[in-house]
Amino acid sequence: MMSNPALEAPKSKRTQIVAEFAKSTQVDASGDIEFSLLADLVQAFGANPVLARRAMRELLTQSPIKFYSSALNILKSGMSGPGADFLNGLMLENDLLVTALADPHAFTLQSATTLARNLYRMDPQLDARMLKLVLKDDALDRDEIDLDALERVLEVIDAVSDGKRLVPLLMKLQRHEDARIRSKVALLLVRSHRNADWFAQQLNNEDPRIRANAIEGLLETQPGEKELSLLWNAANDHHHRVATTALLVLIKNGHAKASTQLSFLASSTSELTRAAAAWAMGMTGDPVWLEQLQRMARTDTGAARRMALKASVNLRRIIAETPPPPPPKVSEIDREEQEII
Repeated sequence: MMSNPALEAPKSKRTQIVAEFAKSTQVDASGDIEFSLLADLVQAFGANPVLARRAMRELLTQSPIKFYSSALNILKSGMSGPGADFLNGLMLENDLLVTALADPHAFTLQSATTLARNLYRMDPQLDARMLKLVLKDDALDRDEIDLDALERVLEVIDAVSDGKRLVPLLMKLQRHEDARIRSKVALLLVRSHRNADWFAQQLNNEDPRIRANAIEGLLETQPGEKELSLLWNAANDHHHRVATTALLVLIKNGHAKASTQLSFLASSTSELTRAAAAWAMGMTGDPVWLEQLQRMARTDTGAARRMALKASVNLRRIIAETPPPPPPKVSEIDREEQEII
């Protein structure tokens, strides 16, 4: 097991981070026998700490998943004292918070991302710790890996890490037999690896999810000359998601011609293409698209109308949250002119 820097944080910080996990959990373990046993041990901890510690560790060894879900429920209830303090330590000491982050049933993705960001400040190796947890012995076989846990870990890593330290592990995952996993890995690798030749290989993949995710990996970057050339080619891809994602990256990098092409796709005869175009318009964060999205929401149908509604709501929210520009500074010359007037 990798060393855990979180254990070196002050006790107040450790307690706070575990409390945040407990507050956010959506698993109800109160009906499990493990919950009852652990709650009794926490409450009776002061009477015989040595015996309670041993019993809690044995319970953890027997059923780690049941243990952490029960522990989070107990701490969520507000139970405190030396037993709760020891339970807090066990959660960090045994990487149970990392295990919880990999469990899609424990938290919503939004909660897991927020919790991971907070834990990442204490543990800069969290991304590697999460990935190694689900890749037992670097296994790639479907039967050896919990695919739901791996997918959740990749989603969390995408939100909190630049992925640079993970490139060797991610390269291995490119050979995974599950297409969803390979597509998520492509997104992470493009962002962390930044190799134009490798990017070109991904754009030749027959799976449109991999092509689209590889392009999405460039969303928060400034593409190089070769990458830009590849993006323009991808903007003409026959798959709607690939083409609109390429146009979105180009628009975010100031290419006006891409805006014209995206607007054209919004009039496509394909409902999925129109929906993808509406998605990309909303993702630009630019209010200039609001009028066209509102028109699509009034006149379009099906998936295209739903996406246009969602994107226009998102843009209106961005407009509302954007502070007004500061008033222009009045120069000394302007002041003199105003006084004359």
